[in-house]
Amino acid sequence: MKKLLIVLLALTIVGVFAVAEDAPASISIGGWGRMWFNVIASDGVDQFVSAGPGWAGNGGRVGVGFNGNSANMGFNWNPGVSNSGMTAVCDQAKIWAQINPMIKVEVGQIQGDVLRGKLDDFGDILPTQGKDNIFARFYPNNGLLLNITPMDGVYIGASVDATAAGGALAEDAYKAIQIGFGYVIPNIGHLRAQYLGEGGSKAKADSSGMQVAFAYTGMEGLLVDAGFTYWMESIYQMTFAVGASYSKDALSTYDRVDVNFAGDDQVLNLSAQAQVFYALAAPLSVGVEVAFAGMSNVDADLDMKTVDVYPIAKLGYSNGYLKVGFDAKIGLDDQDMAYAVPVQLEYWF
Repeated sequence: MKKLLIVLLALTIVGVFAVAEDAPASISIGGWGRMWFNVIASDGVDQFVSAGPGWAGNGGRVGVGFNGNSANMGFNWNPGVSNSGMTAVCDQAKIWAQINPMIKVEVGQIQGDVLRGKLDDFGDILPTQGKDNIFARFYPNNGLLLNITPMDGVYIGASVDATAAGGALAEDAYKAIQIGFGYVIPNIGHLRAQYLGEGGSKAKADSSGMQVAFAYTGMEGLLVDAGFTYWMESIYQMTFAVGASYSKDALSTYDRVDVNFAGDDQVLNLSAQAQVFYALAAPLSVGVEVAFAGMSNVDADLDMKTVDVYPIAKLGYSNGYLKVGFDAKIGLDDQDMAYAVPVQLEYWF
């Protein structure tokens, strides 16, 4: 893998001799954030109030993005607030150079989403996997991402992470390398494949893996994205994830299934979700989300299954939404029923 990256870097050096002309530079500001607040919730025993999402420290995320752009140089920096605490870098802090139309180099904390899965979670209220479970993004914490687009529809990416300001042993860094390939088939879909090195940002700490995915886009209003991951040595050896969205007129639907299988321990984790919305009159729509989550461990003779039912009213705007609903979590193995009344807001600029 290290030799392959050296070859890619050599192509980058060659590309220096085909530099594009500088265009007028610009600075822009954007942002993304998500918060929800449970007006009342119960775990089946106690009633309480709570906030989320959990990945933001059990509080909300309010993020802002500063972007500098020109034909050849640019930067992205995304500070914000998570759970009332200032976060210097929420997602990205990077500098990039577009050497020529074919080659772009990025250095810093980077999110590379050209190949990433195309269907996300439902917004954190229900137990839904995200885009990375279909196909993982490039996400070095303190590293380099090399982007190569040799022809229309073809993309090759490779990332290496230094993991800390002081650096990392070359052996460890290149063991965790991530290399991906994608090809957009016109009017059909997007084919992707990648290698996830052991210990990389989107890989297992104890295993390298291979991931393949295909997104079907050949029918108007329909998107289907399916991915398969095989881990070489991890306990969870195989992951399969598929999502589908369809919209026509006032109706929109979204379905998702994720399966993790551990062969040695005979453990199966299954989650399935469905979402249906019907637009009444802008900006109001109503809908329901339903989710099933189950875990089976044959060796331990253990089964745990729950069902969520979440009717929702949604106000959808061009730069975000507000959702209010009642989520009932029903245990199918004698668990106490839990519930919540969340108010959820999300924005994007």
